[in-house]
Amino acid sequence: MSTDPKSVMQRVRHPFTSRHVQLLARDTVSPGFLRLTVGGPGLQGFLSAGFDDHTKLILPQAGLDKPNLPQLVDGRPHVEGERPTMRDYTPLHHDAERHTLTLDVALHGSGPAVEWARSAPIGQWLGLAGPRGSLVVSPQQDWHWLLGDETAMPAIERRLAELPATTRAVVRVQLANPADQRAWRSAAQLDLQWVPSLTAAVAALDLPPGMASSGPPARAAPWPRCARPSWPNPVPTPSACASPRTGSKAKPATTKSWPTPEALRPGLEHGLGVGRAVCQPGAGERAG
Repeated sequence: MSTDPKSVMQRVRHPFTSRHVQLLARDTVSPGFLRLTVGGPGLQGFLSAGFDDHTKLILPQAGLDKPNLPQLVDGRPHVEGERPTMRDYTPLHHDAERHTLTLDVALHGSGPAVEWARSAPIGQWLGLAGPRGSLVVSPQQDWHWLLGDETAMPAIERRLAELPATTRAVVRVQLANPADQRAWRSAAQLDLQWVPSLTAAVAALDLPPGMASSGPPARAAPWPRCARPSWPNPVPTPSACASPRTGSKAKPATTKSWPTPEALRPGLEHGLGVGRAVCQPGAGERAG
């Protein structure tokens, strides 16, 4: 049984928005992460439909209580005056009723955003812009691969919270500091390992039960990056797919095959995967 990839993955565009919010809380999650809660009335209407979305955190320019926000000029975001410091973060949890948003900040290295996250007073104003679009991946698949390093952890955590009990999640996360491990839970059947080498972990992965492959390895994997989704084009797809639930099988293709772990590795080292449904040779999606 083959399934149209468009029924599994959908690109959704959102109107451009920028808004002022306040820093409401700061918590230490682990030695390498701070969790910020921002919000206020300005968060009304915030949209984030994809688990690996990114929203821009905008810091106040010197001498201003609130940052100047970008506005669309001729279809492009433009900021009057000094350009503020802006960084992309994954919306971890949005509470529409309370008008709050949580963001995890990785404390690797130093920089203006990290220093602001560490020291900004509670109540300080900041800006948010976007997300301008979401890659919505259906959770109703038999299995999901979620693979990445520390920077992918917010997207993985959000995805695990979304997955239903009818699916299986294989998670491999490469950490520089084992103290940054999380006690993640999910309704899905969870196979979680914290690994010193993501390359080795990917090479050790086996195809889930019910999947078949034939022919030479494909060029790359149809996995988006967690921080900024990026898809090869065309996306290689399985030559034969069998659903663990139905046992039905797609007609094998003659020119495409399911990538081996070694072929998957370049696309997976900072990526995530969704299993089963994409079986049509040559089908693909490119995230902008």
